[in-house]
Amino acid sequence: MEGPRLTLPAEVCAQVVQYAHSSDLPALGCTSKALQVLAETRLYQHVIMKDPTSIYRMSLALHARDFCRAPYVKRLWVYQDTRCSRGVWAEELWIVIRNILAKLENLEIIYIFDENCTNTWIFEPRVLSFRLKEANLGFSWDETFVSFLETQTELRALTIQVPDEDEHTRRILAPDSLQKLESFDGPLFIAADFITSPLTRLNTRVDEENAPLFSTYITTLAHSNKTLRSINVLHIPEYLVSDSLRVLASSYLSSTLRYIGILNLPATEHHDIHRSLLKFQCLEVVQVDISHWAPVPMFCHFPMLATELRTYCFTLRSMLIWVNTHQYLGRYDNERWVFQQLPGPRHPSRDVQWREY
Repeated sequence: MEGPRLTLPAEVCAQVVQYAHSSDLPALGCTSKALQVLAETRLYQHVIMKDPTSIYRMSLALHARDFCRAPYVKRLWVYQDTRCSRGVWAEELWIVIRNILAKLENLEIIYIFDENCTNTWIFEPRVLSFRLKEANLGFSWDETFVSFLETQTELRALTIQVPDEDEHTRRILAPDSLQKLESFDGPLFIAADFITSPLTRLNTRVDEENAPLFSTYITTLAHSNKTLRSINVLHIPEYLVSDSLRVLASSYLSSTLRYIGILNLPATEHHDIHRSLLKFQCLEVVQVDISHWAPVPMFCHFPMLATELRTYCFTLRSMLIWVNTHQYLGRYDNERWVFQQLPGPRHPSRDVQWREY
């Protein structure tokens, strides 16, 4: 004879699932139907696929019970972990990934890179229904990829890595695309398509080939954008630093910018830079590179350099200094600058301060 069945209130079930460790969720979902739905909702919110085995397993899990788990997925990470698999992924594997994407109607955040840069067909807009809020993508910049981005009307943050050769055969986004985009990290030739977007954070790169175009871009950006709080430009030539600061300081952005980097600060003749700094009303952080100075200043000289810049921009509170592969962080506290060396080698992934403003 069966005993009485006990049913936990929905509120209690929700609390149990909320505080359970993620590794316990599969077992917890097997205890009752009520807990199964709640456990799977949390378990499948964040999906990571890093090798063929995990991709095929996730495909089977999402296909089960008529794709009932697919709407739970909000964040998707797909990358090749070289510790688990080597070589280029086969087309059959990308077909599985495409079929998974086609079912993720509530996907909001995606991180996915194609080492071969030939599989943009997985983003065929006609089979994808999700509207992303954040995307970190590494694919070829072709018509299919551009058409996919044009459908992402809710996108707020976009990070893109594309092959260098795409700059010469690139496709242009339709006018007024991504009008909700607030953060962009990617090549300069793509950043030019977002002049009219309400960007608040921008990270891009300048090289010898596109350096002549950067002056035009920064001038257009300064006259079009009214919301930018953070701008980070990697490898900006020294001869463009003073003019770029002058353009920003003479625009509306002088009242919105809180972070500017990475400036290849000239070793001498700072007068133009001083005049520009006087116009910034709320600039809090400046990141500079002085690796090219000869001789390179010693650590004890960094507070003097920071004091010089703060004399002309009294809102400065932090300063980051690059010397070759070493990075130093200075903070203004109790009317003096205190510097410390940050651990780790120099790498683009470490230039993340611009995201905080």
